[in-house]
Amino acid sequence: MQAEGAAQHTALVVAAWTAAAAIAAVCLLLHMLKRPSSLRGKHALVTGGSEGIGLAVARELVLRGARVSLVARTQAKLDRAAEQLGAAAAGQLGSAAAGPPVHMAAADVTDADQARPRACRAALP
Repeated sequence: MQAEGAAQHTALVVAAWTAAAAIAAVCLLLHMLKRPSSLRGKHALVTGGSEGIGLAVARELVLRGARVSLVARTQAKLDRAAEQLGAAAAGQLGSAAAGPPVHMAAADVTDADQARPRACRAALP
């Protein structure tokens, strides 16, 4: 019975931290939307960038001219995200060639030994 209580407590803590991270990401995105500025020449590394809030943040960064590196666990989702970001940049900027590059790395960011080298390679031009 105690093990069930501990598991429920752990699940609640994880849910609370996940919600806090989502709220922080939304606040960042709203802040970025209020301050239209160019990010040309800047680089951003977005974890969880293949869908959801991470993809929305990556899209905004690309539209502002930043080079973006996406790190997520699933290569197929990263490929779809890169297509979406390329299409968004092409629609906003006039051509696919005009948009900044999007780099990708499939890695689990909870495993530092796996994520660090892959994220660094994704960030290289």
